[in-house]
Amino acid sequence: MVMNLKKSKATNGTIGVYLDRTEKSVESRWRELRRGMGKRTSGGKIITTAYTEEDIALAKSLYDEGKYQWEIANILGRSESSVGNMLARLKK
Repeated sequence: MVMNLKKSKATNGTIGVYLDRTEKSVESRWRELRRGMGKRTSGGKIITTAYTEEDIALAKSLYDEGKYQWEIANILGRSESSVGNMLARLKK
């Protein structure tokens, strides 16, 4: 529910009212969701290998579709900062 409301640009305060939660609890949950939704290895760690050509092509297409950096990171099983760095390199 939090993810869907965030996608619709709702603020943490608005989401909190809707879900009968505090703004802080929504902020905390959002942070957890953004960190924990990526593809994982069997050990539970985020993948840290180099990007494949397929990963790069997928990231480009998702970015062109208007996906957020954190959504792309979750799909690829990468950190948000790693995806941001990769996208920045591609823009150069």
